[in-house]
Amino acid sequence: MQASRMVLGLGAIAAIATLATVGLSPAVAVAQGPKDALGATATAGASLRLLAPTPAQGLEAITGGNFRPPGPVGAPRRTEGGATRGSEQCATLMLPKFSAMDAAGETFEYGYSRIRADRPVFYLHVPDREVTVRFTLSNRETAEVIYRTQVQTKGKGGIYTLAIPQEYDGKPIALTPEQVVQGTVQSACLDPLTADWTVKQEEGLLYPVALDTAVVNALEGAAGPRDRALIYAQEGLWNDLLAVFLEWQQANPDDPAIAVEWRTLLERLAANFPTGTEEQPDPTRAFLTRAAELPLQPVVPDEGTGEGISAGTNAGTNAGN
Repeated sequence: MQASRMVLGLGAIAAIATLATVGLSPAVAVAQGPKDALGATATAGASLRLLAPTPAQGLEAITGGNFRPPGPVGAPRRTEGGATRGSEQCATLMLPKFSAMDAAGETFEYGYSRIRADRPVFYLHVPDREVTVRFTLSNRETAEVIYRTQVQTKGKGGIYTLAIPQEYDGKPIALTPEQVVQGTVQSACLDPLTADWTVKQEEGLLYPVALDTAVVNALEGAAGPRDRALIYAQEGLWNDLLAVFLEWQQANPDDPAIAVEWRTLLERLAANFPTGTEEQPDPTRAFLTRAAELPLQPVVPDEGTGEGISAGTNAGTNAGN
């Protein structure tokens, strides 16, 4: 994964290195016309028609339109000052990446995806080393904290799910369509050879949407995970797309065809974005290209530990809908 900017001082490094272990759940069976150069806001029904008559025929019709953040969303709020590069050896926020410019005029990357309003969930790819994560979910416009947790992976690498609970600090959590939320992931990674900590920060935006009736009907009539994945890809619902493949892989761990389908679909999506230059590759195309080669490795929690939030509790218990 491409390195993102981290903006933590020495005090934050010391603090994050001692974070508590709560709230991170490994990924299990979970589902989920451009206006200008920066965005696209096709309606769900209109975009689905590109897959007609059946989603299974539609790889050629997949476009990157709904993966691009629409203009009004804007970039994440970046409240910390100063920045240096993060490390690929820390937690990586599994969201398609886009570029923005901060107040200092420097370019940084952030993640973005449309989501179903009833399924707020973030995915993290974590290496095989001890990684400590601080996660904050906030309202993009008001900066109000919706949810906050601190977690540790204890050296088990793979794709983790960070599901948002139904309530936090005594208040219910309910996302309404078009209420943009921001997730900020700060991670500290322990090098087992040097015992040094590396710190990284990433931001991601989720744009909740209500599914069009035509999309709901198509999902209910989908023949299998491939058809559902195509629908989610067309709708720009990255988390649901990823969840379908994680569930599919977990149910059929020895089926090599699943990895082929994963690579084919993501490479097709990547082709909708410019290549950029060798010095400045397009971040979305680069993310999708790298993700296509990423092993679909959902990390299953250890039985009996009682740690973490059940991924099915609030992120949806059936990848088929």
